Amino acid sequence: MRVDITRQPLELTFVLFVILLAIFQGRAFLTSPWALSMSETMPLELLVEKFSLRWSLLEKIASLLLLLWNALIILRISTRNMMYVSRTYLPCIFYLIISYGIIPPDNRLSALLTAYLLLKGTEYLSSSFSRTPRFDCLFQGSLLIGTTILFHASAVTSLLIVPIAMVLFQRSGREIFVALVSLLLPVLICGYIYWIIGQEFTYPFVQLWNLLFIPQEFLTLHSGQEIAPLVLCGLLIVLLILSIINLRVMARNMRTRAYKLHLYMLWLLLLTGGALIFPCHSGADLSIVAIPASLLLPVFFIRTPGWLSAILYILILVSAILSSIL
Repeated sequence: MRVDITRQPLELTFVLFVILLAIFQGRAFLTSPWALSMSETMPLELLVEKFSLRWSLLEKIASLLLLLWNALIILRISTRNMMYVSRTYLPCIFYLIISYGIIPPDNRLSALLTAYLLLKGTEYLSSSFSRTPRFDCLFQGSLLIGTTILFHASAVTSLLIVPIAMVLFQRSGREIFVALVSLLLPVLICGYIYWIIGQEFTYPFVQLWNLLFIPQEFLTLHSGQEIAPLVLCGLLIVLLILSIINLRVMARNMRTRAYKLHLYMLWLLLLTGGALIFPCHSGADLSIVAIPASLLLPVFFIRTPGWLSAILYILILVSAILSSIL
């Protein structure tokens, strides 16, 4: 009997998603929002922090809804661009596991808002991949991605995905100009606002630079109870390597659009993963890294269906559950 987990129905995927979310979010509801001082946040992140501290329950509910919405956007990106040869709902499961299954982010709402902006920006940029210029999609997508650094300092590496996308999608000089201008527009407007109220125009740039080198706790091995998250990370890394190898094999038979989107996700994975080299990295960054990773991981299961892939999938699910309840 051949086992193909990529073809599990939507109903089963939804039930599994809800069960995992209840386990992960249940742990998150038992924790309090992690407060940062005013000197340790980006401008919009500060507003989110104030909201989280004043309305803790509303912050958790908003995080829950935003997590669900991000998962739906990921499915929409994979479906509209036909990234896989067959329809699968695995990306939303992997997004949930990476975002919340390894370690609950210190600042859930701010990180999920950053992930949402990056997802919507990616969706607009993918829509710009057409024979005719799509200046509206380029402008909106680059603007949203440029706004991410106002919520999360370590998202600065993700800004490079815009010029990379322009090269991958072979956009014209005018389109590249529009994309780069809209990418810088949010931080320039923020600097102008600070200048109006009496601060230096360069305040957001200086704040960003300082935040990148403020150490924060990420994931350290203090006891045997934290072995499960490390096992889960190991399984996901092995699966990611296998997916990239299979992507190389499948490249010749893929549609141009699907292949370009996979390359885009590979670059985005390098950029978001590269943010972990900064001392400011924390569990919140996993919600951002989860975007490209969740869209790349299903490649292995689509390429090699069978008992081996099913066992690997089950091991990942069990490890994610154990890392949350132990």
